[in-house]
Amino acid sequence: MQIHKGTTRTVITFPSLGIVVKFAHIKLGRVLKNILYNLRRGRRASWKHFFERKVFYSYNTIWYHLLCGICSNHFEWKYTLKSNRSFITPTYFSLGIVSVMKYVHPLPKELNGLEFGKRTAGIVQVLISEDTYFKDAHHLCIGRNFGLLHGRLVICDYGGPRTQAILREYGDRLDSLDLVKQLNLDKPPRR
Repeated sequence: MQIHKGTTRTVITFPSLGIVVKFAHIKLGRVLKNILYNLRRGRRASWKHFFERKVFYSYNTIWYHLLCGICSNHFEWKYTLKSNRSFITPTYFSLGIVSVMKYVHPLPKELNGLEFGKRTAGIVQVLISEDTYFKDAHHLCIGRNFGLLHGRLVICDYGGPRTQAILREYGDRLDSLDLVKQLNLDKPPRR
């Protein structure tokens, strides 16, 4: 069992059971801190922005701090039900606050940093336009967002709308390729 804490969710892996459990963060302290900050400064203009429902695009909104992890869990499950992509890790079910996903083997630790980004840079230019890639580079160039399932590279964190838009647009291309070979993931990292 391993525990990984992300920005909006905490992930607990259970390799022996073949599952991963994702718990959404609900950051009430952050919400109260932001409300008090705005009250003390008399920022009425910022209140409109603070209550906007742009969950994923505005980091400093009530909706982001309360709902982003819940929405990510739900959207991953919904995407699993609607798509038949081999490039995603299947989500078995979600109750919003918690979801259960299939366990995938993590990439080697050397690929969790910049090495994975270096390897993806060349192949991405062929698969995905650079413009699209950099709209969600956080998800697409960091190795810890990916794993290996039945010898295939799969994405494990795909709850955000930008990531899902890329998967909808380029999913057929991603599914058709052997990305393990294309990205030389079957070879040790270069030093």
